[in-house]
Amino acid sequence: MGKEKTTTIRAYITRKVQYSESDLILTLLSLEEGRIDAIARGARKSRKRFEAGLSYYVLYEGVVAPPRSGSLWALREMAVSRSYPSLLDNYQKISTAAAGTELIRELSPPHQEDEPLFSLLTLFYEALDDQQNFSHLLPWLQYNALAGSGYIHHLHECGNCHKAGSPGGWAINIRDGSIRCENCAPGGAQLAPWESISWLFSQPPHPPSHGSIQQLATMLNRLTTNVLGKPLRSSSF
Repeated sequence: MGKEKTTTIRAYITRKVQYSESDLILTLLSLEEGRIDAIARGARKSRKRFEAGLSYYVLYEGVVAPPRSGSLWALREMAVSRSYPSLLDNYQKISTAAAGTELIRELSPPHQEDEPLFSLLTLFYEALDDQQNFSHLLPWLQYNALAGSGYIHHLHECGNCHKAGSPGGWAINIRDGSIRCENCAPGGAQLAPWESISWLFSQPPHPPSHGSIQQLATMLNRLTTNVLGKPLRSSSF
């Protein structure tokens, strides 16, 4: 038998399922291989090969072997590359982190490298770990992940005339999730200042400097449900 072919990956764990008394099946979001399912034999007993108990919200560097049959990769080892300790500080942060992780997992195509989604999840974890005010972070991730994947309109321009960010104000088109500038907004529409939406385009994300995010959050939750065909379960924890 020839030497086993293995690949080194950087990955986040996005789902864990107990397979047997000592084995786990993991869904990994990796920079190199995209979303893959892998079996970690002995993972529940070995802390030497699998550091930090194979936890969520940790960036790992691991070694995997491709499937010989079927779709399950074999996870040989995982070492912590970076952790985000404050994500576990309170219930609200855990719930936000879980919802963001679920969103990126559901949007990631299997066995296909997707660096933008991987990078968005990294920025999301970093900001959530660092910021005390984090209510804007899930809407920020929803917008950037959905728009970057081509599911919704980019909000940096009017969805009708394609005018760039409008200093005169904008209105949300609830039907398709686009925005309308002051010239294209329907009569009687309530216009909001551009600063109340421009925070969505910042990388890394920073808190909005103007107004409430509730209208945007409601719209993005609805659009997320439409794209995924279901609401984010984690967001209702």
